[in-house]
Amino acid sequence: MDTTDALHAALAAAVDPAGLAQLRTALDALRDSDDVETALLTASARVNRLLGQSAGTALQGELRPAAGVLPLVDWTASDAARVLLLLGALARPDSRPEGLVHAYFKGGDEAERAAVVRALALLPEPASHRPVALEAGRINSLRLYGALALNNPYPAGFYSEHEFNQVVLKSLFTGLDIGRIVGLARRANDELSQMCRDYVEERENADRDVPRAIWLALAPRMDAAGERQLIRYLGDPDAAHRYYAAVAATRLASRSAALEQALQDRRAQESEADILAVLNG
Repeated sequence: MDTTDALHAALAAAVDPAGLAQLRTALDALRDSDDVETALLTASARVNRLLGQSAGTALQGELRPAAGVLPLVDWTASDAARVLLLLGALARPDSRPEGLVHAYFKGGDEAERAAVVRALALLPEPASHRPVALEAGRINSLRLYGALALNNPYPAGFYSEHEFNQVVLKSLFTGLDIGRIVGLARRANDELSQMCRDYVEERENADRDVPRAIWLALAPRMDAAGERQLIRYLGDPDAAHRYYAAVAATRLASRSAALEQALQDRRAQESEADILAVLNG
């Protein structure tokens, strides 16, 4: 089953047959339209009406485009319907993928833009849509930025190291959970670790909270100073810090004797069940 069929199946599990029938009618009209761009925007604007009460239903499962796993946890039925409309428009022999995707992104409201951004890895020639992804990252909308940064394989699959690092840092600055950044461990790098270590020090010096999940970005390529930070937060009073520090540290347990000893000490002292599960896993 290709990703389009898999997305259609996920949508079919979330909406009633009448809504699916209306979506099929809209797809047929889109394929026959003389003005595909206008027809796409018009059909997209009508999606909630087509799907009725099912429009906001959450999807389940995941897709597997070439860029990596795409969890559907943040998708609604209306997101999926809009993406299927876009894919239908792109399947036309006369479509101009880059121009059409950008026109749909520019012409849509925030919900439509978020749907496009979540789906970039599913589109034909996904690397060619990098300008849309980068533009989405510059727009002052946390909803749109979350669609780009979280549960989306596109940044890890197609961004440069610098661009990917900026996604991680902006997510930290805006309070997003970087544990939901797809490919974070794979794309970890020395510069990102250093920037995260500096950010921890900056927050501590200003007596401000340190993002709890920062260890997931800092630890994979940490230096000795970063390791000392990680070990210190394994014993932090905040259970969320201990949890993420434990997740990061257990992935690197054989890296150094000091880290192994710190994990052993933490096992003997920890009382939170979820943290113990990580430490003993």
